[in-house]
Amino acid sequence: MEKLIQILGNGEMSVSPDTTVITLEFSKLLPTYDDALKCSVYDLTKIQNALISINLTKDYVKTSYFKISTDSETIRDDNGNRIKRLFLGYRYNQILKITFPRSNETLGKILNILQSYKLDSEMKISYIIKDTKKIKDELLALAVNDAKKKAEVIANTLGLKNIRPVNINYHAPTNGYDQIRRIEYDACATSLSSGAEIDIEPEDIENSDSVIVSFAFD
Repeated sequence: MEKLIQILGNGEMSVSPDTTVITLEFSKLLPTYDDALKCSVYDLTKIQNALISINLTKDYVKTSYFKISTDSETIRDDNGNRIKRLFLGYRYNQILKITFPRSNETLGKILNILQSYKLDSEMKISYIIKDTKKIKDELLALAVNDAKKKAEVIANTLGLKNIRPVNINYHAPTNGYDQIRRIEYDACATSLSSGAEIDIEPEDIENSDSVIVSFAFD
């Protein structure tokens, strides 16, 4: 029977994020469905116009989530028993993302113009790696080479002969390629309205991958 040894190969690398994402979350209660729909269009148009005013195209902003639903409140008596449901209106929830190549200058312009538009929304700033395919390929190569080097060390130490790969098992990482470093930024800070420069240096994003390679030997 063929003699086998299994080696775990690891690939790790730090990558500087190349893309900035500004996430705007809107949640508003309106009396009618039409009002909620019109408000959502108004908020999107306002952001698109803000970008155009600083020579950026409206294609920079995309809707990642949208929902309009009824909102109500339970009315109870003094004993906590439910009396009725009171209809409050229609609530619209919308998440808009402004995505652009990482640049503190561009970030500063966008934050300043959004500040001047007085948007009623929550804001988050994220730094990501836009193209993960290249990272995946490089990590896999590192993991396979790591397994090969470990096998060679073991073979030389134990005097194994004719060691060769015969099987490889790979399981995609659950969180390796899609890590996002989030930096919370106060969009209402005085420094924004005064036109001060933004100086944010995000951490590198740590990525890893692994494979299990089976080697046969004599």
